[in-house]
Amino acid sequence: MNKAILCLLLLSLSLRTIGQDVIDNQYSVFRILAGQDTTTFIVVGNKDELKKRKPLLIFRQGSMPIPLFGRYQRGTAAIIFPFKVKDYLNQYHIVAIAKPGVALMADSATMVRTVETRDPRFSSQKYLDHNYLNFYVNQTNQVIDYLLKQPFIDKAKVAICGGSEGYPIAIKVAATNRNVTHLIGFSGLLEGRWQAQLRETRERANLGEYTQQQAQEAIERMYGYWREVLKNPTSTKSEGGDTPYATYSFSTSRNLEHLLSLRIPIYICYGTADLSSSLNDLLPIEFASRGKTNLTLKPYLDYDHTFFLLVRDDKGKVIDKVYKGDEVAQDYMNWLKNR
Repeated sequence: MNKAILCLLLLSLSLRTIGQDVIDNQYSVFRILAGQDTTTFIVVGNKDELKKRKPLLIFRQGSMPIPLFGRYQRGTAAIIFPFKVKDYLNQYHIVAIAKPGVALMADSATMVRTVETRDPRFSSQKYLDHNYLNFYVNQTNQVIDYLLKQPFIDKAKVAICGGSEGYPIAIKVAATNRNVTHLIGFSGLLEGRWQAQLRETRERANLGEYTQQQAQEAIERMYGYWREVLKNPTSTKSEGGDTPYATYSFSTSRNLEHLLSLRIPIYICYGTADLSSSLNDLLPIEFASRGKTNLTLKPYLDYDHTFFLLVRDDKGKVIDKVYKGDEVAQDYMNWLKNR
């Protein structure tokens, strides 16, 4: 038996619920024990909703130690989703997984500070120690394994959706978990994280945002940092940004290789104004060259990384942005419904 499959099998035998509650009668919170780790995740809906048998849609969030929930005067909201999940509640059990060492909830007054400064109340060394690709992949596979044993999950459709940092996580989950039937990825880097940042630096110089000399100097510094990362690629020390472990793991993610290995339906979308995602343009060539027809690719013209449509004046200067994330989600959710 394949060693990876055997490890997942042995791990699945140890999974057990250690807590479950409901937030604002809207979100069911589960905590499962897997070895020495506790994985927290939510299923959208209350206990009555969990009596309904529906397909599974797991969403993996982007980077940063951001809580799943925000607390506002009008109530609690699952801020981690980039679309209106309740629009699809009758079709799927929708799941989001908390990052380790990150508070489950933050109030609106501290949310900006949480993101900008990684406030220790919402982040921790535990987050830094676990913030790497394979941890998130294994964590997601644990949740899938647990949920597929529950009577409220229809195993016929198990979809994984990931955006930005969640893009390589979703791809590798789909490549390592035979239960996954559909893959959705958006705003992702086809190459690795550090490679994409190098390419984006050069692209921004070509756009005139800074000089070619400034870009070259920045790229040289990035080469130097990568050499330092390779000296200790599992280091979880941080001075405010990604750890070497995070940089290394997300820069060696083999996204294209994993995508080409899949036979399940795949939907990839991205904004053309998102420079880091532009290499997704190559996917139809790579798939067609191998005779593969399971890819649906959707570029959104002049949308940015978070699917804001850039509004420009007659000289091409951006003068406004309009959020289109719900429309983008409607497109891939319609695709999922019909596949």
